[in-house]
Amino acid sequence: VEIIHNGTLIIDDIEDNSEQRRGKPSIHIQYGIDMSINTANLMYFLPTYIINSSRIESKKKNLIYKYYLENMRRLHIGQGLDILWHKNHSYVPGEEEYIFMCKNKTGCLSRMAAEIGAELGAEKNSNNFVKKLGNISENLGFAFQIFDDIKNLTTGNPGKRKGDDIVEGKKSLPVIFYSKNNSFNELKELFKTASEKGYNKAQKEITTAIDLLKTSGSIEQ
Repeated sequence: VEIIHNGTLIIDDIEDNSEQRRGKPSIHIQYGIDMSINTANLMYFLPTYIINSSRIESKKKNLIYKYYLENMRRLHIGQGLDILWHKNHSYVPGEEEYIFMCKNKTGCLSRMAAEIGAELGAEKNSNNFVKKLGNISENLGFAFQIFDDIKNLTTGNPGKRKGDDIVEGKKSLPVIFYSKNNSFNELKELFKTASEKGYNKAQKEITTAIDLLKTSGSIEQ
């Protein structure tokens, strides 16, 4: 799961045009987009070698493949929605749409890890147990995404640049709450201008947008 996760981070940084990851230049900055995409895609499929070469019985092996493939499909659906929303500065999703996106984009990798572990550790007739543990872990992943988005706007995430979600035009939960209680026009223009200028030249827009979210109470909410 960690191999897959790191593969998704490489792709995510390319799609978001992020220049930093874990305090260093992103992989595509260091090695180029072509090699980075190829490496990330390999990391999506490397786990099949681990599964194939394992001594797990065939029935459980097939179930592991099932959890693996289901969640990989969901991962791309969630990421696709996130991209769609931040490309369109005028569109703000509702809370239910945001939850659906996060549970797919982020929660499904936690779910995958829990489902595989539960399946390997469980006795026969484990479907109920696997599903329950998967649901719990998916919600933990969802909660992580909310906190990650909030940190981006407040303390900053370790190894990343504070406020780069504004440049990306990311429709995080504070942005959704803000749009419910205020006119979105000012924030929309700040997103648009920050995106056009790029991170280094858009510090004024980033600061203004974060201040709007703070003073409106949207981050606290």
